[in-house]
Amino acid sequence: MRREKSGARERLRKHFLLNIGRVMDSDELRAAAGNISEWARRVRELRTEEGFRIFDA
Repeated sequence: MRREKSGARERLRKHFLLNIGRVMDSDELRAAAGNISEWARRVRELRTEEGFRIFDA
C-alpha cells in the first residue's frame, strides 16, 4: 500500500484551500505546515510557483 505524501507545502495547500478568503496569522500557518522552520518559504513557493493569491498584511 502506498502512503500519501504529506510535506509542509501540501499541508499548507490543503489548509489554504479549506480556508479561502479567511485572514490567517503566522502562528496558524506555522502549525498548518507542521511547525517546520521553513514554513514561510513554503508559503512563498505556493504564491510564486503555483500561483496562489496569498497577500501579506
